[in-house]
Amino acid sequence: MAKGIKKKANIEIVEKPEYANMIINDVQIHRTPCRKPKKWYPELLYNTKKHQSARIFTQIQNVRMGASPTFGLVIELKFPMSKEDVKAYTNAANSGKTFKICIPKDGMIKILFDKNLQEAIRANNHLVGFEQYKVMKGYGKLLSFNINNGILITRVAVKA
Repeated sequence: MAKGIKKKANIEIVEKPEYANMIINDVQIHRTPCRKPKKWYPELLYNTKKHQSARIFTQIQNVRMGASPTFGLVIELKFPMSKEDVKAYTNAANSGKTFKICIPKDGMIKILFDKNLQEAIRANNHLVGFEQYKVMKGYGKLLSFNINNGILITRVAVKA
């Protein structure tokens, strides 16, 4: 399993997704807000039963980017958790058990860009005459995750 990831003491990283309360494997960045997004928790439950992935959407104010000399570009993402997950986390914390999260074995999270965002970046670069912004495709190293007041906070490092 991935080593060096900072987490709370009552959060456990598990290898098999069927034993996890939550699975994290990619981050996708969009330009425009999602129209008519489905309620993410029922969608997550439905797809979990079918052993398929589900996406959780968050607004830009829940995303923070910054540069770190050690890690490069660091993206911090905040996702609201469902009432059921918050209850499961609280029960696990109060009973001395752990809340289980499954991540890829190497700790690498896919970073994807929506097609609309890619086109907007290309159009901007064409307008200014040089590559002002670059579309990154690849992976980021999961640095830490935390749960605070019903918010899942993840930090992903992207090396250039």
